[in-house]
Amino acid sequence: MTLAEFLTRYPFVLPSFAAGLIVALLCSVLSVYVVLRKMAFIGQGIGHAAFGGVALGLWLVPASAGPLDWRVYLIAVGFCLLNAAAIGLITRRTDLSEDTAIGILFVVSMSLGAILFHRSTGQVSDLFSYLFGSVVAVTWSDVATMAGLGCVVLGTVTLLSKELQYLCFDEPSALAAGLPVGWLHHLLLALLSLTVVLAVKVVGIILVSAALVLPGATGRLVCRSFGGMMLASAGFGVVATMAGLLVANLVDVPAGAAVVLVQSAVFVGVWLAAGRR
Repeated sequence: MTLAEFLTRYPFVLPSFAAGLIVALLCSVLSVYVVLRKMAFIGQGIGHAAFGGVALGLWLVPASAGPLDWRVYLIAVGFCLLNAAAIGLITRRTDLSEDTAIGILFVVSMSLGAILFHRSTGQVSDLFSYLFGSVVAVTWSDVATMAGLGCVVLGTVTLLSKELQYLCFDEPSALAAGLPVGWLHHLLLALLSLTVVLAVKVVGIILVSAALVLPGATGRLVCRSFGGMMLASAGFGVVATMAGLLVANLVDVPAGAAVVLVQSAVFVGVWLAAGRR
């Protein structure tokens, strides 16, 4: 069964696939910067922080319909940004490495999230869907929210494309040239925070870090130019995400797990093909 035939037979999953397309595009674009800047562990830390942020939002706004309610969304993004700022503060003010600071903060966020989920009436049963993704409940209203905020992320990346490229390839020269390197780094963390919270329903909090690494890593295997890597990452990410969602709906498995496994299979296939070449 092709994707078109599946969508024709099951039109109720259209919002899910639209949301998946948006998330795949956002994660694939930012994945290039994550890979080039060696920020994979930071992405994982923000993903775990999102768990605490979503739980805090659901606890403060118990009448919310889900993590994409705008009040929960703002709380979750704010919580992620506070974690990102705390990572920088701990790294600058102590002798601890960035990896150590991330490790401390993401377990604190997960612990806080577990407690708040337990305290949030009616939300504990949804814990698995937040962790590993569940696109069944995605509505067209959610898609509209994701599309609007996705445009903000992609617009910012496009507007500052040259500056971000300079930051990725030669940070010392960018600093010497007068670019606000620290500000650009924090902006990138903010964009990652927005994307992570948007991706909660599709790939889940636990697996979102993989979606921020695999497309860019796959593109890096076959491209040496920045533009080529960006296009390859977007292509691999979108195709793998759509295939993963199709598998998840046909086999009835968690959406996030299916998406990440398909992305991993694509990475291995490209790696083997690139090795032969």
